[in-house]
Amino acid sequence: MHSKAKNYKVKKILITGANGFIGKNLVNLSDLRRYKKICLSTKNKNSYKNTKFVKINLFDKPQVEKLIKKERPEILIHLA
Repeated sequence: MHSKAKNYKVKKILITGANGFIGKNLVNLSDLRRYKKICLSTKNKNSYKNTKFVKINLFDKPQVEKLIKKERPEILIHLA
């Protein structure tokens, strides 16, 4: 096996507003299917592959900080 394959790590993307019009389309993009997506929303809806939905209030700073420390996303897309 190639050393590149051994060191391959799935990148995490944190997306706010994933249930909105733009967010839904972004989560479904074929280019993002190789990423692990953590979607923050006021609704707890998970119907996408390789996607985790988290129901959270973005105004709850301690909860948001806790989630970011736990998930450690490499990319943040803010659509809320």
